[in-house]
Amino acid sequence: MELNDVLAGQRIMWPLWQGYTIKKHRGVQYLVPDLDASEQPRLIWYNCAEMPGELVANALELGRLITIDDPSKDYACTDFAARYGLLGLGADKDTAPVQHPDLRPSSRLVNSKGYGEELERFRNVFKSLYQRFSIIGRPEVLPLPKGSDLLALSGSIGFHMTGATRPQFSWEFSSLEAFLHFAYSALVSSPRKTLKICKNCEQIYYNINPKSEFCSTRCRNYYNVKVFREKEKI
Repeated sequence: MELNDVLAGQRIMWPLWQGYTIKKHRGVQYLVPDLDASEQPRLIWYNCAEMPGELVANALELGRLITIDDPSKDYACTDFAARYGLLGLGADKDTAPVQHPDLRPSSRLVNSKGYGEELERFRNVFKSLYQRFSIIGRPEVLPLPKGSDLLALSGSIGFHMTGATRPQFSWEFSSLEAFLHFAYSALVSSPRKTLKICKNCEQIYYNINPKSEFCSTRCRNYYNVKVFREKEKI
């Protein structure tokens, strides 16, 4: 399945605020909009179907940082949210019609400025996705255990078609998490390998060039210099 063909011309809108931060509510850490970052916090809607490859690669890289317990993992979580918004982990739940001030963030309306997601649950989505990909990306290092269904991933997707003379078709996703899983599944099942692991820094990145081995020119140059110096020692 070629993801760009499936999403061509689609408008899959998702909300995000200008910035995010980590706050505690009744002893639990939540990732919430940073309302102090701006005098007038703005809600932005963007089309997440425009750059699905970059979205998936950034999600996998975040999962890698969380898995290795990188010191920057919390900052990376807020940075991801600032780029793409929260995952909508509460989108499939009934939310309270009245936004009570003591209501936990995860029970509020997904596009409201009071909505937040439990940091641990937010992290686990990316960690789980990275664990699946690391087996596919490096089967010689992390072979799939016999009889394991670790790679299995499923979900339900809706669609809408207008009743006009020239009907318009569009996908409908209940959350950014649902879209992320769909995009990931399409990319890893495609014959083209576009999700890659940098040969130098091991960062996960997206590139449609089949010969690409590095996430940046800097990494390619650094790796080549390192190889050259190692050859000189021999």
